[in-house]
Amino acid sequence: MKNKISYIILIVGTVCIRAQITYEGPADGSVPIGKTLNTNDFFFNEKSQLDFKIIEEPKTEFEYQWMDFFDTGYPERVFFNLRTTKYHSADSINVFQNFQGIPQTNYNPPDDYIAAGPDHLIVVVNNLWRIYDKSGDIHRTINAADWYSNVVGSASPVDPKILYDHFNNRWLMVWIYIDHTQLRSYYLISVSDDRDPNGIWFNWALPSNLNGSIPSDNWGDYEGVGFSDDAVFITSNQFSFSGVYEYVKLRIIDKKDIYINSKPEIVKWKDIWNISIPGSSNSASYLRPSRMQEASNEFYLFYLPNAGGNFCAVYEVTNAITNPELDALVYPVVPYGIAPDAKQPGSDILIQGGFSALRNEPLYRDGILHAVHSIKNSEYHSLSALHYLAIDPVQNIVKKDMVLGDNKNYYFYPALAVDEDSNIIISYSRCSTNEYAGGFFTIIPNKSGVPSESIELVSGNSYFNRDNGSGRSRWGDYSGAWLDPIDKKSFWISVEYVEAVDTWGTWIGGIRYEDGITVGQNNMKTKISDYILLQNYPNPFNPTTKLQYAIGSRQFVTLKVYDVLGNEIATLVNEEKSAGSYEVEFNSLSGSVRNLPSGVYIYSLSAGNYFSTKKMILLK
Repeated sequence: MKNKISYIILIVGTVCIRAQITYEGPADGSVPIGKTLNTNDFFFNEKSQLDFKIIEEPKTEFEYQWMDFFDTGYPERVFFNLRTTKYHSADSINVFQNFQGIPQTNYNPPDDYIAAGPDHLIVVVNNLWRIYDKSGDIHRTINAADWYSNVVGSASPVDPKILYDHFNNRWLMVWIYIDHTQLRSYYLISVSDDRDPNGIWFNWALPSNLNGSIPSDNWGDYEGVGFSDDAVFITSNQFSFSGVYEYVKLRIIDKKDIYINSKPEIVKWKDIWNISIPGSSNSASYLRPSRMQEASNEFYLFYLPNAGGNFCAVYEVTNAITNPELDALVYPVVPYGIAPDAKQPGSDILIQGGFSALRNEPLYRDGILHAVHSIKNSEYHSLSALHYLAIDPVQNIVKKDMVLGDNKNYYFYPALAVDEDSNIIISYSRCSTNEYAGGFFTIIPNKSGVPSESIELVSGNSYFNRDNGSGRSRWGDYSGAWLDPIDKKSFWISVEYVEAVDTWGTWIGGIRYEDGITVGQNNMKTKISDYILLQNYPNPFNPTTKLQYAIGSRQFVTLKVYDVLGNEIATLVNEEKSAGSYEVEFNSLSGSVRNLPSGVYIYSLSAGNYFSTKKMILLK
């Protein structure tokens, strides 16, 4: 299909605009009853793993979306070139858990996702879900078809999403099911009765081929699941039963109907459908609801053009439970292109890059809406990279627009989480012509804003050829990242990798980030180790910044600055130092470094056997 370009002429003088959208609804619908079940009654049956199935990908709209913004500039975009390291517990990043997730089932793609509760993890993939404790011990593995047989007989549930709702201390799980023979389709919903996922749950089957209570003759796919303090929000791309994309739908469910203690009865919902892109009649396909980490009068959904564009849109839902209304704001972003499919060693078959729609749910925390997706690498155009956006929907500005990638690797299917200090983790898969697809993550510290290296959690072991004659292997469609609700500095991620030839696998990591040094009143305290290099401050800087480090014993110390090509810019320290904490100023206008251009620079500390590097940004 050829890409079409839709032009929307908008005369604006502010950073964002409120543009008209169209939609149908709201309309009310309901189901009369649900079912109660217990995890202890289910035992995984290996026989259910026969007959490998490749889930066909229905076609949505693939149009490059362009808006003409006058009298306003794009936010500044920064490209970060990610180097690669093996995981380690030195400095500020600690991988405290690292174990295998659910291995390949008889479905492709796996659609893996993860959520963390107070004492447990749940990981889901197509046709299975599994309960772990935080030591990695498996408590229960359950086949989804068996699990939902009490509400829909002979179902084959796919596209799972799992959430832990910290507002109410409940687990929420949503799957979809499409029956092309009987022309029926469902959102399959499960809710735990408390914070422990072992034991009692409640199930409902909510028809997705209804708009309110009116038959629509279409079915939902690529569902997004978000929540606020009082409601659950489900979005889906709606397709006719012949496979033609029609529109996007939003379903809103009052938590009081499903967060119950016994006797699951009527569940009501409100549907809004045929939602347009702001200022256009085009459909907002892959519209994603947020995971709200704090209560707000508005609920936010996020839209990014699937085939590339120069804007994003934030949709606001007000009066969600009583009489929902939908509005939208459009934000200019630096234009991006569609993410290419990824090459891999040992095979001519490409790994599907997932295009550039927002696959995973955005996250709202401390007044900021965070989102990440894959795009065409803005510096090395034959590759894909990660595009991270931070939006302030109250002040109506784009806070951050950054691209993370390098000159040889493809980055795809990212997910993110944000800790209580606003540090960000991004999990993703990565491969190249010389590297099999593996699982990685990157940390973006709040203080510096400079991403860490691309840290390998699990390496790929071979190529993956499951193309079903299409020329590209399905991958994704999701990955997982979740903040621990008890230890709010620890992340849990689930990543996809190639376990063996033509065999996908999932891997779980527990990761904690801490600033190694606390800075205040010109002094430092070591939190983690006696040898540590602190992120420079301020960062970005112009023209000066301060670099701080600590050493635990008398050592010969070198502290140097390099450009991103490895050329030495300056030597700041090159002498023996006693144990203690030190601060050095770097001035981009002095001596041999006079008139440095804006950009990313590297500084490295060497002291005895200790070696550490960090990035800093000069912005003039």
